[in-house]
Amino acid sequence: MDKRVFLVLWGCLAILSLVVPSHSFAVYKLGAVTAGTGPYAAQGVSSNEGILLLLEKINNAGGINGEKIEVIIEDFEGEPSKALTLAKKLIYEDKVIGIIGASNTAGSMALSRICNEAKVPHIQLAPKPSAEPWKKFTYQNVPDNDVDAEAIATFVAKELKLQKPAILHDTNAYGTTGAESQIKVLEKMGTKVVAVEKYKQEDRDMTASLLKIKSLGADSLIVWGTVNVPPIIARDVKKLDMKIPFVGSTGVLNPKFTELAGEGANGCYITSSLNFGAPLPGQQDLFNLSRKKNNKDPNHFTALGYDALLLFVKAIEVAKSKDPEKIAEALEGIRNFSGAVGTYNMSAQDHMGLSFKDIRIIRIIDGKPMAIKK
Repeated sequence: MDKRVFLVLWGCLAILSLVVPSHSFAVYKLGAVTAGTGPYAAQGVSSNEGILLLLEKINNAGGINGEKIEVIIEDFEGEPSKALTLAKKLIYEDKVIGIIGASNTAGSMALSRICNEAKVPHIQLAPKPSAEPWKKFTYQNVPDNDVDAEAIATFVAKELKLQKPAILHDTNAYGTTGAESQIKVLEKMGTKVVAVEKYKQEDRDMTASLLKIKSLGADSLIVWGTVNVPPIIARDVKKLDMKIPFVGSTGVLNPKFTELAGEGANGCYITSSLNFGAPLPGQQDLFNLSRKKNNKDPNHFTALGYDALLLFVKAIEVAKSKDPEKIAEALEGIRNFSGAVGTYNMSAQDHMGLSFKDIRIIRIIDGKPMAIKK
């Protein structure tokens, strides 16, 4: 071969090696993009705990096919732009074969874009907007907004038998799309929403919105949001002596809710993946690990991290490969697989595989979450 042709070919191969992810290594290497700091830190830290609990258990038992699992955890600080940068690093520099994250919807959507461009499977920890189509390489182990909304609507309208709910929601992607789903599901059940109010994460007094809701005769309050403001809402509901139930979406019950809401938390209903007080069979292992290692019960976000790794382990075992595309195919084929969040039945049309029956209704009693319904 002509020396100049050889050098050109060698140069092309060198360039390709920089832009195409390579996955030849001795361990199963995964990445996790979560919020270790910033406004979503309560969720991210808990999800990391769930990942690490299962990681330690599996590696202590010999890993997968005799090879250990490595999870590189990165802090995106709740910023979607940083999630993009970290996803590229994990895929093209660290050569991961799958990514878990992020801790909010906007960050998850950013990861989804990069993972699908690179053809690397991605399990997100926050629900995609309901109108967003499933992408080939993106999966989700948290109930979709429509699924959570159905569980809330069924509880409010059919079990509490209340017909004049009000909705108070965060202006972020999770809160906005969740409120849209909630209205749609309630209307399908024949229940009209009497008021829809919104808040920003920096708000610290919800009195005006609650007084408006009260004046319109609402008989229940549905809250869609995360982190700082829901506990303020719960406190202000108590302060205003509003005799209506507070029903929160799954994002409400982060580890700081009962602490920040104080007495206002007592009596609040919140949807949850975990059956607090009476863990279901698929949840018992997580509760045992958390109590032994961290001396506390897990929360919804701990379960998300635990199940994300559990799903990847199952897919890797089925695929018998480190090829990301084969692992993605195995994820899509998962059926009747029990995790802490619920029983997963994936398909080409459904990359979540959960239903509203996988969602529990819990109530805060004496500062602790307790299941009222299996």
